[in-house]
Amino acid sequence: MKKLKYFKSFNEAIDNPFDDDYTNDEEYAQAPQDDLLPEEETTEVSPISFEDAKAWILENYDEQRVVNMLDEARLDYVDYEQMEEEGYESEYDYYIDYGRGEAESHVVEEIISDLERKFKLEFDKLDEDTNIYEFLRSIFDCLQY
Repeated sequence: MKKLKYFKSFNEAIDNPFDDDYTNDEEYAQAPQDDLLPEEETTEVSPISFEDAKAWILENYDEQRVVNMLDEARLDYVDYEQMEEEGYESEYDYYIDYGRGEAESHVVEEIISDLERKFKLEFDKLDEDTNIYEFLRSIFDCLQY
């Protein structure tokens, strides 16, 4: 029985995409060990309580950092064509008049995602007593809309 040979490198596969060369080599399907990518290290995330999560956020995000994140996020929600037609000079002025809180929500989600990448939440982030969204909006005035 004829078996397809494996390509030894990505470049060889690109150079010969329709190579009909067959081989009886038993190791045809085994890629050389050096061609395998190293497995990503999986690190276990530590659990975090609501109180510790609030402390971590306050330690890692100050008002200026959040304002900068918000300014950057607002640019994603500006319709430059409409801005020009309406005669707006700045993205900020346009967003203030036409924005519907998308940039603020984007920043809140970004902060929460950062927290979830680093920790396993031991609380319901939407619960009345542990609502992390409300906490962020109460701490950072710029995130209220």
